[in-house]
Amino acid sequence: MFNTIRRKILASNGALLIILLLVLLFVLSQMNSNQGLLAEEEANVAALAEIEEITTKFLEFRLSGTEFMILLQNKSKEQRDSRYQELYEIFSSSTHEAIRDMANTLELYYQQLQQTATAFINDDRMQGSRLLNESIETSSSIMATLKARIEEHIEEVNAISEEVHASNSSVSFSIYLLLVTMVVVGVGISMFLANMISRALVGLQTTVERIEKEGDLNQHADIQTNDEIGNLAAAFNRLVDNFRSIVSEVMLQSNQVATAAEQLSAITVQTSHGVQQQTDEIRMVATAMDQMAATVNEVASNAENASSSANEGNVEANNGNQVVNATISAISALATEVDSSASVIE
Repeated sequence: MFNTIRRKILASNGALLIILLLVLLFVLSQMNSNQGLLAEEEANVAALAEIEEITTKFLEFRLSGTEFMILLQNKSKEQRDSRYQELYEIFSSSTHEAIRDMANTLELYYQQLQQTATAFINDDRMQGSRLLNESIETSSSIMATLKARIEEHIEEVNAISEEVHASNSSVSFSIYLLLVTMVVVGVGISMFLANMISRALVGLQTTVERIEKEGDLNQHADIQTNDEIGNLAAAFNRLVDNFRSIVSEVMLQSNQVATAAEQLSAITVQTSHGVQQQTDEIRMVATAMDQMAATVNEVASNAENASSSANEGNVEANNGNQVVNATISAISALATEVDSSASVIE
């Protein structure tokens, strides 16, 4: 499957990407969770701000009521009544059930303020003091409820903040862990690939150097992988085999050439002897020709002398011919005479 270096590198990068994707998914889930927590925190902060605003307005309302009871001025009464109407609307329309439930208590407190002011106006101090104490208890109850709600929301905000902080710490740790993991895995994969590639290349280099030093073409590189380096080692082995075949064929041809050279050398030696012999014979022929030339010259001289002698002999021969002819005539006559004598004798 991973029979090439490129595929191995792609597989290692894929593993790193998978790790990165998993950590990113975890980070995204944590971020989504954090967004929910942040939304909840914002809701609690908004509620806390609303309750603090209600508390402030209630304190202003209570101050206006107290001011009217002390000063008994219409301006203070109008401020008290307007602030009560505003505060009552806020209590009634609040999104918090506990605050909506306090609308009746607020109305009771307002009535107590009115009754207290009326008692003090009628100079009924005992009734006014009693109603004032009741209004103070009602006011304290409202403030205690608001304070409890504020503390509750503060605790929720703090808890959410701690949870968000813990989640952020977890995300930060995950990111750091991702970086460390990617570095470690990347270094490990790089070292593995580098070791695999270098080991195969060093083995191939060792084989080449051994062949160079020893000249032994029977050496072969070890094929350890099926990737490009393994293919390179296989191609190198085929190249060495081809070289060995070529060298073997060259050695065979060299032996044949050496044999032919030896035969040619023997023929050359024989030819040299023959040439030497022919040279000697040519020299003998040349000597004989020189002798023959001398003989021919001598024969020519003798022939010239013979020609002169022949001319003289020709003259003598003519003369002798005449003598011979005369002799023949004499012999013929003698023969005739002998025959005649023989006939007579018979």
